Amino acid sequence: MDSSVVVAIVVGLSGIVGAWFSARAATKAAMRKTDSEERVALQQIEAGAFGRAKEFYESTLAGMKAELTRQAQQMQREIDQQAVQIGRLQRKVNRQERIISAWGDQITRAGLVPVSVPDDSP
Repeated sequence: MDSSVVVAIVVGLSGIVGAWFSARAATKAAMRKTDSEERVALQQIEAGAFGRAKEFYESTLAGMKAELTRQAQQMQREIDQQAVQIGRLQRKVNRQERIISAWGDQITRAGLVPVSVPDDSP
């Protein structure tokens, strides 16, 4: 995972946790008072804090999704480039094999015995 994504996740989660703890502390402090008007005001404050935390979370999540999409596209481009390179190399190998085979045929037609070399492949 890219370090920028990890940093974004850590920052996003710490902001959400911080906002939640702040909102929760404010809620607990206000709940100690018995006045119902204060409770209503506290609920509004808590709703506002929750809304801000939710906005921050959604914004961070959208940024992370965009980064993951960008990385997936980059990875696909790299895979495509590697596939092209593999195709080129395979064509070169095939050409070299045809050349070696033709040389072997020429040696045999000339009445010579081709040299036998042990195969190094596993």
